[in-house]
Amino acid sequence: MLDPVRYPAAELAALYHQRWEIETAYYGLKVTLRGADRVLRSRTVDGVEQELYALLVLYQASRRAIAEAATTAHLDPDRLSLTTALHTARLTVITARTSDPAGLVSSLVHVRNLAPVRRRSRTSPRCVKRTLSPYAYNKTKGSVGHKTTVTTDVTLLTSTASP
Repeated sequence: MLDPVRYPAAELAALYHQRWEIETAYYGLKVTLRGADRVLRSRTVDGVEQELYALLVLYQASRRAIAEAATTAHLDPDRLSLTTALHTARLTVITARTSDPAGLVSSLVHVRNLAPVRRRSRTSPRCVKRTLSPYAYNKTKGSVGHKTTVTTDVTLLTSTASP
């Protein structure tokens, strides 16, 4: 990957960005959909398998609705929020005035229901989170933003050569 002709920097940067979009999708499946503190409730292998398939079906249906809404609005599907799609789906099912699946989907995929106003900027640099500890944290260790101003005076000494 050190060959700049074979692996252009712009292409690698785009792939890196896409990788983080995929990581965000995995996060959506594991945390947003299932819940961070929830465990699978089944006590049998078949039950766990059924729960996993149900989560995957719900995730796929949500992502498909997001993709349809994004296509309609000419947006990138990664710009639409999975959390908002899940909340909209719950509200749509709860307050449904029709049992027609097409009517439910059409109200869900309306892009104004799913599109965030704008993506938030990163507020902190990427770093490894520190573990929780009852002891005080040494802030000087591994400090990223530490700056020191150094002033240096240089004096040139010239010597006169004597024969």
